[in-house]
Amino acid sequence: MCAGLLAVTACGSSPSGSTSAPADSAGSADSAASADTAAATDTSAETERVAGDVAVGGTVTGEPTADSVAYTGTFGLSTGYATLTIAGKARRVYVYVPANHAAKPPLVVALHGTGGNADDDAHQAALGELGVLDVAEAQGFVVVAPQSTDDGGTNADHEYGGPGWRFDGDADSNPDLLVTRAAIQEARRVLNIDATHVYVVGHSNGAFFSYFVAMRLANRIAAFAENSGGLIPCGQRVDCPFAKPGTTDCASLLAAAPQACQCAIGPTPFPTVKASGRVPQGFLKHNSDDSIVSPVYSCRLAEHLGNRASITLGSAGDHGVTDDFMNKAWAFLAARSLAD
Repeated sequence: MCAGLLAVTACGSSPSGSTSAPADSAGSADSAASADTAAATDTSAETERVAGDVAVGGTVTGEPTADSVAYTGTFGLSTGYATLTIAGKARRVYVYVPANHAAKPPLVVALHGTGGNADDDAHQAALGELGVLDVAEAQGFVVVAPQSTDDGGTNADHEYGGPGWRFDGDADSNPDLLVTRAAIQEARRVLNIDATHVYVVGHSNGAFFSYFVAMRLANRIAAFAENSGGLIPCGQRVDCPFAKPGTTDCASLLAAAPQACQCAIGPTPFPTVKASGRVPQGFLKHNSDDSIVSPVYSCRLAEHLGNRASITLGSAGDHGVTDDFMNKAWAFLAARSLAD
C-alpha cells in the first residue's frame, strides 16, 4: 500500500545516551544477528549488514503485567474482524488465528500503509501486500491488525494530515497507541498469546509507526520489523527526494546523498527517538530505488539504533514489499523476546 509520503532525505547521528505501560524498562544490549548477502525473490540483489553500536539499559524478566488500558468489545476465537471501543471511538481490528498454533502463540501487530483504513477491502489488500497472513499460517503466530484513525493529525511523514497513523501524544493519549495496547491485551486475554513474544511490523506509514510503537511500548514489544520507513532526523523537514537504484549498502547510499540533505538528529526527529531505557531490536528493509520514501531514512534509523538493528537494502523494487520480506522479518523477530 503506497504511503503517499513526501520522499525527503536526511542524515543522522547516534542517539543520546485506564494505565499505560511503563515507557522504559528492560533489555540489555544485544547484537542483531547478521545475515549473508542474499537475492530477493523478485530477483533484485540485496545486501544485509548489522549496524554499529549503541548503549541501552535495563532488563525485562518474565511476562509484563496485564495492560489496564480501558476498552470495551472482544475478540472471537477464530479469524475475523472485531470492534474495540477506546475513549469513545469504535476501532476495527482484524484478527488472524492460524489453523495450527502453540497453546501460547507469539503475536504480530500488523500495521498498514496510508489508505489501508479506507475500508475492509483496502485493509485486506494492505495485509496481503505485507505478506503477514501467509507467514502467520505457516509459522503459527497470531496477527492483530488495527485500522488507523481517520485523520493522521500530527503526521510528519506527510505534508498533510490524511488517513494515517498518529504520531503525537503518549501511550495514554494517542488514539493509535491506545488501540494497539487494547488489541495486544485482548489477544492476551482471549487467545492466550505469549506476552514475551509480541512484535510489530509495518510498511510505509505503518513502517514509521512500527518503530514508534516499539519505542513507546518498549516494555511490551519484543522487536519490530519495517519496510520502507525509517527515521527523519531533521528538526525541520527538507524537500530533498533521493534514491540510488542498484545500491545495496548504506555507506554508498549515504555518501551519494546531496549535502543539502545532511543534518544531525535534531530535537524533534520523526518519529520521536528514545533517549534511554530498553530499545527493542529492529529488522529494517528498504529498496534503494524507492521513489516515495527515501531509503536514506532507513539507513539513518539503522545508524541511530546501532547494534539493535539489522538492515537490508534491496537494489530494486521501488516502494513495494518484496516477496521474501515477511519470511526474513519473521526469522529475525522469532529469535527475540522481551529479555533481549
